[in-house]
Amino acid sequence: MYRGLYKNRVYNPVVSLTIYRRHSVDCRVHKLRLKAYEKKYFKDCDCPIWLKGTTDKEQYPRQALGVRDWHAAEAKLRSLNAEAKDETVHGPKLEECITRYIDARDDVKPKTAAQYKLLLGRLKDFAHGKNKVFIRELSVDVLEDFKTYGLAGLAGTSKATSVAKLAHFLRESYRRGWITQSLVEKMRPHKAVYEQKQPYSEKEVAAILEAAGKINGGTTGYAKKPPHSACSSS
Repeated sequence: MYRGLYKNRVYNPVVSLTIYRRHSVDCRVHKLRLKAYEKKYFKDCDCPIWLKGTTDKEQYPRQALGVRDWHAAEAKLRSLNAEAKDETVHGPKLEECITRYIDARDDVKPKTAAQYKLLLGRLKDFAHGKNKVFIRELSVDVLEDFKTYGLAGLAGTSKATSVAKLAHFLRESYRRGWITQSLVEKMRPHKAVYEQKQPYSEKEVAAILEAAGKINGGTTGYAKKPPHSACSSS
């Protein structure tokens, strides 16, 4: 009746994961005339289910799977297999890469690290909105749209700084093999446009000096000099 239960193991040349039971001493399986490997893959009891093996991206030492139902364990196993195959095709998840990148930025001050976290969080949300979960699903088109719509409302200099930070993340992603093409080389850089300021007119200069001369109790600049001294110093 119980012969052949070991065939429930999942094995192929790329992914080799196995689920099995670790029976308690009072489990009824010990009263059955089963071989050792048949006991490991016995379904009709409530003993804990464990996992071991490897995928093409990760090794799983022997560990409790956290379920006792065999069908639930098989569902978890399928999920792990699918995740491994997805990462082989698409690379790691964008969210995972962002976390690893920020954790590695011990060369910047906390304020700068927080700016990276905010920017890349926006990138993740924008990409997810376009059903892009894996980092290799990013394209030049997605990144240009992110600059246009995801960073909309930022002032010219702030946007230029954000694009420079985005470029650093993309360069590091290419260096570490998370992406397979240098997207930053194809992305158009953002140049900040600075507003040309007009110089003060003579009338405006006179008004500024007059107001400065009326300030009492100052310790720096025009405020510590009498009006005639302030005017002469100009």
